Amino acid sequence: MIPYFFIKTICNKYLKNNFLHKPLDEILKDANKKTIYKKINSQKNEQITLDDMLYVFDHFNLKGTKTIFYFSGGSFMQPPSKLHINFVKKLAKKFDYHIILVQYPLIADLNPLENAKLIAKIIAKTKYTEIILMGDSAGANLTLYILKNLQYKKIVKKIVLFSPWIDGHLNHEDISLIQYDDFILDKTNCVSIANLVYKKYNHNNLYLCPNENDFFYSCKVLLISGEKEIFTPDAIKWTLSQTNLSVKHLVYKDMCHCFVLLPISLANIALKQVDIFLKN
Repeated sequence: MIPYFFIKTICNKYLKNNFLHKPLDEILKDANKKTIYKKINSQKNEQITLDDMLYVFDHFNLKGTKTIFYFSGGSFMQPPSKLHINFVKKLAKKFDYHIILVQYPLIADLNPLENAKLIAKIIAKTKYTEIILMGDSAGANLTLYILKNLQYKKIVKKIVLFSPWIDGHLNHEDISLIQYDDFILDKTNCVSIANLVYKKYNHNNLYLCPNENDFFYSCKVLLISGEKEIFTPDAIKWTLSQTNLSVKHLVYKDMCHCFVLLPISLANIALKQVDIFLKN
């Protein structure tokens, strides 16, 4: 097993500018920035405008055996980072997937719930009939809302969630046991961001994912999280509450938030589980 301090060192190297540990006034500045769209070095770049909102679809490995729509995290405030882009390239090459990385409008431009509706409309009009949705952190939340809006079409076969941000209140009793071990997520900042994202649009409920009653379509879900992240207790609670979704939740010992994105051996082991889940 990789020593915990070694994992922390690697994370600090790759996540130097992790804004969840910025002062709150800097976070609020990020929230008011308009979305910055950038072309990524992929085989194909599609720009789609809906209601004056721009969506950029970057394609990696067009001939891949599975089509995956990927939604990166960043608390609805940041576009895909270099870490996300390298991760998507790795998935496409190593496991022979066709990955479509979706750059979507951020909180300064559009409510995440409206975002999910518009993205679902776009996906429903594509040529793909068997779709996999995948996302990390806040992108995983968006993934679930997109599934909710697409379930009538029955074209989403499986979804994969990395470290989803289930509940903005972060008041699960087990969080107090691990919050000081989590060197990536700051509880106070996360709660402040959740308030900003949802109260800005008059959503007093900070439960950031659809509840079990919102799904009538039986879809298979793989959820992967780390033992040392404050989102995991709520993710476990959410997993146990599902009745229609078939959820398999893997919690990796001593791992941090979104560890699958990092260049460590346990991330590769977790990704093999993802490959088995998608290909079986």
